Amino acid sequence: MTANDVQSRDREDLERRIRELKEKLQRLAGGTARFGLSKACPLDIQEKFLEHVLRYEQTTPVPLFEVLTRNGVRMPPPETMDDFQLRAKLWEVIHRMAMLGAYLENTDHLSDRELYRRLWAEILHDPLVLMPEDPNYTNHCDLIGAFSQENIHTWLKYYADENERQAWVEEWPDLAIPEHEPAPFDRDRHLPRPHSDGRLRA
Repeated sequence: MTANDVQSRDREDLERRIRELKEKLQRLAGGTARFGLSKACPLDIQEKFLEHVLRYEQTTPVPLFEVLTRNGVRMPPPETMDDFQLRAKLWEVIHRMAMLGAYLENTDHLSDRELYRRLWAEILHDPLVLMPEDPNYTNHCDLIGAFSQENIHTWLKYYADENERQAWVEEWPDLAIPEHEPAPFDRDRHLPRPHSDGRLRA
């Protein structure tokens, strides 16, 4: 068997696996799946992408609160802790979230107590797809949240740079743009971040 024969057989095997992955995804989607893969995309990259999508679709979303408590993280109500205890608990939760591939963003407008209360009462109860075994898959929880009027005001006031603020002025000239102010807290630069070569292990 020549090298060309081997390459041809390997390509056929790869194309077969890709077809099988697409068929599984089509069954999961009821026949409505759209893959958006370029014909120029190498076959091995296509296979990895489809494998990732299939794992995502086959994974049941689960609340982080449930996963953390199941793994031994106590989650006491915020009013039961003093400021020192709450700060320690908050950072424990933040680092354990990072180990699961869940990362916080834009938290500097919230005190430790406000942030923990949001996590404890709301955010950690939203079901998420978690794949901690996959370092390339992450969840990002933006504490600005959906673009409500209040959140837009907070973003423009504390987080938007001058180019972003100017773009808003040009796009919505009737919108009152708040003066920029430094965020009242300094937490975001210390938050865990995923590494370019794989997931941060906190």
